[in-house]
Amino acid sequence: MSISSLATLRLLTSTPSNSCVSAATIFQIYNLYGVENRAAFIRVGRDAEKEVKDYFEDMRPTSNMDLYVVTSMITETTLLWKQN
Repeated sequence: MSISSLATLRLLTSTPSNSCVSAATIFQIYNLYGVENRAAFIRVGRDAEKEVKDYFEDMRPTSNMDLYVVTSMITETTLLWKQN
């Protein structure tokens, strides 16, 4: 599982509206990652893929999440993540 997928799963399962949804269910329901895929939660642009660059686009299905909490969780899980 990629770090990006872990960040998305953590965000989805930590919200009150999705607290009873398991990570396995989220993988079955949602397309988490994709290049030029508008249905994906983590969408990577074609140029970023060609140039092998890192890229984040925050695609939330609802606007009832705190922007600062979501951004800090993405940063913590991806940029500051340390494998135990």
